[in-house]
Amino acid sequence: MRVLHFLIPSDEAGKTVEAVLRRRGISSRLMTDLKKYPEGLQKNGAHIRTCDTVAAGDTLTLVIRELAATDIPPSSVPVPVLYESEDAVVFNKPPHMPVHRSKNHQLDTLENVFAARYPGLVFRAVNRLDRDTSGCVVVAKNPFAAKALTGGVTKCYLAVVEGRLTPVCGTAELPVWRPDPHRTERTVDSRGQYARTDWQVLKAGKRHSFVRCTLFTGRTHQIRVHMAHLGHPLAGDDMYGGSREQIGRQALHCAVVEFCDPADASAVRLCAPMPEDMQKMIKYYL
Repeated sequence: MRVLHFLIPSDEAGKTVEAVLRRRGISSRLMTDLKKYPEGLQKNGAHIRTCDTVAAGDTLTLVIRELAATDIPPSSVPVPVLYESEDAVVFNKPPHMPVHRSKNHQLDTLENVFAARYPGLVFRAVNRLDRDTSGCVVVAKNPFAAKALTGGVTKCYLAVVEGRLTPVCGTAELPVWRPDPHRTERTVDSRGQYARTDWQVLKAGKRHSFVRCTLFTGRTHQIRVHMAHLGHPLAGDDMYGGSREQIGRQALHCAVVEFCDPADASAVRLCAPMPEDMQKMIKYYL
C-alpha cells in the first residue's frame, strides 16, 4: 500500500479533485481504482469524490492498493540495488538475466528477484534491457510511480564495438525496423520508428573502441542496430555481426540513469559499475 499526500496551493482553490490529480500525473485508470475503496480518495481525512472541489490548504490523500502478485515465483539470486524509495527501485542487472518472465524463463528473471524482495507488489520495469545487456533497470513500485517515470528516464550506455569508430563523436538518426514479427532481429529501414543515438569514443585500440552512447529514443536493440549499421557491431553481438572471440555476450552496459523522484521531483542520478567481463575487455584489448 502506498499513501500520497498533496497540499493544495492557493492557485488550485476551486478546482475539482480530478483536475488537481491530473496536474500531478495521476492517470484516469488509477483514479478509477482509487474509487473502489472508501479510503481511496480523501480530503482532510474524509472521503471525497473526483467531482468535488478543493480549497487552499486542503490536503488530498490517496491510498493506493493493489492485488497481490502471488503467482510470481520468488528468486533468491542476489542483484545489487542502486537506489530505493517508496515509489521506485533501481537494480544493477547482471548479464544473462532476462528482465521479464517468458515461456523459457519462469524462475531466473529480474521479475522473480523483485517478487522475492517485494512480495505482493506488481513488477513494472520502466526501462527494459536485453537479457545479455547489464546495468541499470528502473522499476516502479506502484501505478503512480510508473506513470510519473515513463518517458522520464535518461539513459547512458557503455559499449565496446569492433574496429576504430570514426569520427570520435557523432549522432545516428536512423529508423529501426522489425522485418519479421516472428524474429527479434531489427534493422535500419525507412519504414521503421525514428531512433536517435549519440556516441562518443572514450578509448580506441587497434581492433576495438570503447564508446559512450546516449539514447534519445528507446527502440528495441537500438544501439546494437545503429552500431552494426555504421560498420562497428558490438563485440560479442553475433546477432548483428559481432565476434564472440573476446566476450560471450554483447558488450553493452546501461551505466547511468537519471530521473526525477515521483514523490518530490528531486533529481536522481545513478551509476552502475561495469561487470567484470567488460572491464577485462577494456583492460586487455584497448
